[in-house]
Amino acid sequence: MIEIPISYKNFDNKEITEIYNFHLSYPEIAELETKYPEGFVEHFKKLIKNNNDIGSVLEFLKLLMMQSVGRRMGENGRRFVKDDDVRADFEQTGAYSALFIALATGEMPPEKFFNGIMPEDLHEKAAAMKKNMTPELTEKISSDMLLEKDFTPKREKPTLHQYTREELLEMSDEEFAALSRKHKNSLPQHFLVVGMERLTRKGE
Repeated sequence: MIEIPISYKNFDNKEITEIYNFHLSYPEIAELETKYPEGFVEHFKKLIKNNNDIGSVLEFLKLLMMQSVGRRMGENGRRFVKDDDVRADFEQTGAYSALFIALATGEMPPEKFFNGIMPEDLHEKAAAMKKNMTPELTEKISSDMLLEKDFTPKREKPTLHQYTREELLEMSDEEFAALSRKHKNSLPQHFLVVGMERLTRKGE
């Protein structure tokens, strides 16, 4: 489970910060795996590294957000409730847009979000499951389902509009994310497009 503080402006134009939780259970992961021939983990890797279809990347990020968002309830937060009301409450506030922009621009690396919504004991349980699996199932549910990514601290940059499209594409992930954070409430459309281009070029 990943807990994310999301800051956004509400409909009264006041900036607020709310805490949201995101998590996928093992049954939900298994169900998602069946929806993609190569498995949804491999599907995500291909979208990020090899696919130039920006629309598909955006749709998959939205799917991950809406499938994993929930609310901890009950004594000591032992229940994690995910239903239509919880999803609607998230989607109908500025928090949804703020997180979507953060993922699209790389301010929050999609790999970090993806790893965060996975069960914490995924490696251990996957290794145990593999002992009784056929080779085909072993390939589907493996202990290396989590994505590897070096998340280095971001550093601030003073402005956004001074950069050309080429400069935005060539700058480091740290510089690009810092610009996104600094201007998160006024990001122009071309900046979001460049952000998606950067995601689809990773791994080429």
